Amino acid sequence: MKKQTALPLDRDYCPLLKAASILGDRWALMIIRESFFGYRRFDDFKQNLHISKSVLSNKLKLLVEHDIFAKIPYQTDKQRERFEYQLTPKGQDLYKVLIGLIEWGNDHLVPAGQKTVAILSAHNKKPLHTRLQDATGQLHELADIRLAIHRKEEKEKD
Repeated sequence: MKKQTALPLDRDYCPLLKAASILGDRWALMIIRESFFGYRRFDDFKQNLHISKSVLSNKLKLLVEHDIFAKIPYQTDKQRERFEYQLTPKGQDLYKVLIGLIEWGNDHLVPAGQKTVAILSAHNKKPLHTRLQDATGQLHELADIRLAIHRKEEKEKD
């Protein structure tokens, strides 16, 4: 692969660095994974992940601060108010990241014949794969990719 000239991008503006500062540890990714499986409550995250209360609390706080989760109050009979953590649209958009990491882990970390997580179409149960595709629908491989600095256009307001 031909080397690309390094991008003269200030670290404060690097989207990969910014994403890694929020998602760059196993607990953040595992909490988000659990939410994709339908879990929303603190006790469920704690039980499923075998994570300490303090670590879970800190990670959920960070994910709420960055608008990945919304903290929604609920109350069951004769109990104090508690909270559910629901993925926001920003959080839901992380499915692309998690699917890519699952696919990479399946390809490179899970031994042949070992049970793993399959990524399947809900419609026909056939395997799905991540791909890079341009606006015309053409698929691209790593050798076709170049990084470039550009200004992010603001989304138009309705």
